[in-house]
Amino acid sequence: MSVTALVALAAPSLASAAVETLVLRSQAFPMKPYQVVQGVTAVPSPRVDGYVTGMTVEVVDSAGRVQTMNDVMLHHAVFVKALVPDYTCGRFYDYDRRPSPLPAERFFGAGEEHMELHLPNGYGYANRGTDIWGLVYMLMNHRNAASTVHVQYRIQYVTGEPRTAVKPVWLDVVNCYADPIFTVPGTAGPGSSFVRTSDFSMPESGRLVSGGAHIHGGGQRL
Repeated sequence: MSVTALVALAAPSLASAAVETLVLRSQAFPMKPYQVVQGVTAVPSPRVDGYVTGMTVEVVDSAGRVQTMNDVMLHHAVFVKALVPDYTCGRFYDYDRRPSPLPAERFFGAGEEHMELHLPNGYGYANRGTDIWGLVYMLMNHRNAASTVHVQYRIQYVTGEPRTAVKPVWLDVVNCYADPIFTVPGTAGPGSSFVRTSDFSMPESGRLVSGGAHIHGGGQRL
């Protein structure tokens, strides 16, 4: 399970602004019948300074048609900002004190539940036009046919207006690795459970303004 929260550290601006909707896509992913593809790739990001105030993600084919879970399923997608320290990873170490291969800030993720990001009025995730975004993806072709798809994401984006900047706080039990996969050993009998936990203490005061989470079948609660 992974949990993402967005934290604001100051009072929000009361001014309202027009919000532009940006629709961006990843590179094409060719898929064989019943194939699973996963990896990390650079993806387009807004090319002007501004604030992300909302975000959704889906899988589309080359013609822009949205793919259902019965076609090509979005198992999970994690959006990161390259070369920015992640809030819960500190100096890029995970909870077991191993060097982490994640020199990036995780700021939005979604799985088969298709979680959406919606920040309250006055808040925003600050982004520069020079920032580099990456995508950690896992896609599953559920059909006996080849397919070529893209990960498409819609961004609500505010420019020319100050917002209270939020910080993304990402938590999971194998924290600080690009692919947020936690594998249960599966060596116990029917009806058994397996628990692994990690603790994180917030280093500063703030306000939680948005959040979401992701869990797979077999999980007990979310």
